[in-house]
Amino acid sequence: MVEITLMNREKIRERVEKDSFGKNSVVFCFYKDGEEQIDFGKTRAKGLCAKLEDIGCEEIRRRYNSSNEFFEEADIIAGAAIKAVAEGNEIIFEESTLGASCAAAILEFFTGGGMQIYNKGQCRQNDYGMNVEVYEKLYTTLCCIKLLHDDIDFDRLRTGRAAVNRQEMILKIYGIMQKEYQILKACEAEGEGIVEEIGETDGLYLSARSGARSVEEHNEVFAFSCVTKDKVSHYYCGFLCSELLGEFLKKYTKDDIEYFGVEFWHENNDYGVKYTDSECGDSFTAEHLYTYYCIIDDKFGVKEKDIYD
Repeated sequence: MVEITLMNREKIRERVEKDSFGKNSVVFCFYKDGEEQIDFGKTRAKGLCAKLEDIGCEEIRRRYNSSNEFFEEADIIAGAAIKAVAEGNEIIFEESTLGASCAAAILEFFTGGGMQIYNKGQCRQNDYGMNVEVYEKLYTTLCCIKLLHDDIDFDRLRTGRAAVNRQEMILKIYGIMQKEYQILKACEAEGEGIVEEIGETDGLYLSARSGARSVEEHNEVFAFSCVTKDKVSHYYCGFLCSELLGEFLKKYTKDDIEYFGVEFWHENNDYGVKYTDSECGDSFTAEHLYTYYCIIDDKFGVKEKDIYD
């Protein structure tokens, strides 16, 4: 069972000074330029002070060359959190928007219940919310570490909605794509979403289609990605058409697929999530997927790419 406590920064400092944390405690705090760090060398607890500010997407773009440079210590926090969960240690985060966002990402990854961190009276009383960029960066890092470490028994550590049966998830997503195919055929029979042209540029197929779709109007899938047993990585994104999807489903059965992921237009759909895949399940965020896909390709030995964008 993963339990995370949020604690006031001054209380953390006080307990560090008194060395009243247990040796099985793992404590995370944050600091910004010009701010004094907490010295965890005075306590038996394992502690980390990460340099991080509570800023949003626009400010990140203004200050950094890329979003990868923001929250560079996400991998250190993710690794420490995984070790703490595996060893059954107590996890404590500084009580702040940053601490709550990190705690939510860890809870979401391990239990699928990340938003419960915001349902506590303590959080409402202090009136802090989620920093989406911090949450997504840490969550994605946790997912990437899962892909990279076969030596860690994540199937044992992840519970509730976060527990993933790979084969069952592949079957589920394949069924979603079959449903999408039928929806798209019906839409196109009524003259909606007809393909106007499809051309090839530098090995990538580009298309222009008429008849905008949305979750409320027609199909729910925005994109899907998968790796098939012939070591081809497939990525179909945007306004799907029945011809392309039908060709894919005809060529590959559910037994031909080693990895499957699907992104919806938004989370207000029959499945209640923005993205789901056969490695990390329903709780995966749709943001920052580039690095994740690169690791997927490497993990499954991809030799060829099939991209429609």
